[in-house]
Amino acid sequence: MKLQAIDLNLLVVLDVLLRERTVTAAARRLGLSQSATSHALARLRVLLDDPVLERAGAVMVPTARAVALGAPVRRILEAIDGMLAPPALFDATTSETTFTLALDDGTQLGVLPDLVSRLALDAPGVGIHAVATSRRAMLAGLESGEIDVAVSVASKLPRSFRSEELARFRYVVIARGGHPEMGSRITLKRYLAARHVVITTADSVDLDVDRRLAARGLARHVAVATSSPLTVPALVARTDYVATVPDLLLPLLESRRRLDVHAPPLPLEPVAIAMIWHTRTNRDAARRFVRDRLRAAFAEGRAAYLSAASRRAAP
Repeated sequence: MKLQAIDLNLLVVLDVLLRERTVTAAARRLGLSQSATSHALARLRVLLDDPVLERAGAVMVPTARAVALGAPVRRILEAIDGMLAPPALFDATTSETTFTLALDDGTQLGVLPDLVSRLALDAPGVGIHAVATSRRAMLAGLESGEIDVAVSVASKLPRSFRSEELARFRYVVIARGGHPEMGSRITLKRYLAARHVVITTADSVDLDVDRRLAARGLARHVAVATSSPLTVPALVARTDYVATVPDLLLPLLESRRRLDVHAPPLPLEPVAIAMIWHTRTNRDAARRFVRDRLRAAFAEGRAAYLSAASRRAAP
């Protein structure tokens, strides 16, 4: 017997017939005419090759086959009902869900503390597992469900993913305060003469910087190459090296030794940062909750950047 040849509505009729034991009562409960219910019973008898209900005096009783089918049919109908029911609301105040977020080191430092502090207030049982991954691993994790939400440089995505821009940042050059060779403005000549700290990750601006310089037949002197952007401010603060970094890092520099911030001496396009998730989880209440909190944390981080920039610009 092939499933596609079976009218699954007959399972609903069978379930009600076994409860009501009469065609008239079953028809009333199903909202069908007595004729339609009798026709459905006839189809069940053909399908099961069994009478299903048999008359015993003034009442009808289920056959042994029908009784044996009763409990499994009820479980099937309850499972279908649960599957098709509206998704349960997400109660952040009582949930103990742990969300896995794909965030690079800079985002973890700049945004994660605010995100966690917000969750500690309105979702104390919710946990965060932050991971730094390659873009390929990030997309694979979102596809498999191992990663709930990711933050990455905005770029074209496969159709099964959704994204939302969270922030745009520009690149700046940082040098220690009082650097003897930088002056009040970094010229291209000074930039090329300096020794540089560069970041070696796949989406690092340093790759773009080197491409733009190479197009002019120029190159810079790399003193330190690191995969972690978190080490860059300290390396620059303690040497005469310079680094080209996102301006969103500026609030994080306030607690360190004073660093001077300069405009780059070559054109670098602003970069968009996006929140990325799988379309499959778009309407999931729990994932919507964590996306809302992540969005708010980025907004807070942007406000902190503007405040830091304002303080730096003050005389």
